[in-house]
Amino acid sequence: MHWCGRAQWHCRKPGVSAQKGAGTTSDGAFGFNAIEIDTAVRHKAPVVIVVANNGAWQIEVHDQTVTHGKVVGTKLQFSDHAAMARAFGMYGERVEKAAELGPALNRAFVYLKPDPPGADPAISQA
Repeated sequence: MHWCGRAQWHCRKPGVSAQKGAGTTSDGAFGFNAIEIDTAVRHKAPVVIVVANNGAWQIEVHDQTVTHGKVVGTKLQFSDHAAMARAFGMYGERVEKAAELGPALNRAFVYLKPDPPGADPAISQA
């Protein structure tokens, strides 16, 4: 599998790469650019987005714990990013267990074909 970050979604345009690509991001970082789902849908960009959802700005949690001994303002709710993807017209599937990720990605890649059975995929991992 070819890794394709948010800024490189263009690598999955038809004719650009025959490899399957998945953009990976965290829930905190995805909050800054989740509206890119709308852009992907409007431009019919065949992307798969995997959101690692741990309910925190984890790097800040670690830093605050080590530096200050307490955590302030870095916890996030466990949002359903798959529901957000579906709201924009993409395929969305929430994955709860690591063993479910591979099969979920396989289902998502079905939507990367030239004539997908539905919208473009996005996956939210809990």
